[in-house]
Amino acid sequence: MIHDTNSKIVIHKLKGVEIFAQTNSLPSISVIPIEIPTPQQKGYVPGGGGLEFSELSVDFIVDEDFNNYFSIVEWMYKANIANVPGAQYQVKREDIYNPCSDITLYLLNNNMEEYAAIDFVNAMPVNLGELSFNTNSAEPQPLKSNVTFRYDYFKRNNSPLFS
Repeated sequence: MIHDTNSKIVIHKLKGVEIFAQTNSLPSISVIPIEIPTPQQKGYVPGGGGLEFSELSVDFIVDEDFNNYFSIVEWMYKANIANVPGAQYQVKREDIYNPCSDITLYLLNNNMEEYAAIDFVNAMPVNLGELSFNTNSAEPQPLKSNVTFRYDYFKRNNSPLFS
């Protein structure tokens, strides 16, 4: 039986950046059937129209140096460099022509050891949530944000969980 678990996201394009997820879920998949019109009623052929994947949304803790948050900000800027006025980032040619990156979602046990992995192929951030600074809290709270990715598809990585 699988229980709720810890997880982290590794973005292959952002070397050394790990995002420890607070909440995330494996996105849904829909089959797009092909409609076959008939005089009496509509018919459908399953699987002919392809698959549609929902977005990957991750709530995460921002690290104390803001490294994970601003690495995603820079990635989004580089992917949209033509639309960012006064952009100060050094952009490599491969960032302009290929703003996507594979992402791996690692499921972690209670000892924070990886025991399963899911790969999201050709992902790109499409939304990065706000950071709310709350000075009214009696106890210090970690900063949290949300990032949403679009991707081509996901697949299981070779792991014992999915064998």
